[in-house]
Amino acid sequence: MLLKMKRKLLRWLKARPPKVGAGTIKVVAGDLRKIGLGAMSAGLVAVFNPTGSFTIAGAAFLFGVGFAIWAVAIALHALAERVKLKE
Repeated sequence: MLLKMKRKLLRWLKARPPKVGAGTIKVVAGDLRKIGLGAMSAGLVAVFNPTGSFTIAGAAFLFGVGFAIWAVAIALHALAERVKLKE
């Protein structure tokens, strides 16, 4: 199912190039990378915090969401590089 969603997303991105410039996409990607790393860090801290109220499952979920945000940021950065090369 995820592979099918990935193919659809890539097909959609190729058919509709972004209307914003490559610089804007890079700025957004940089911010998303920082947000993703922050969420992953919070998930790791929650795992090793003995006095916290986070469960292991909650910490793993937070880490997973952070990783997903970070991965989207990397994909956006790659997209910006491709758009920049075409210009």
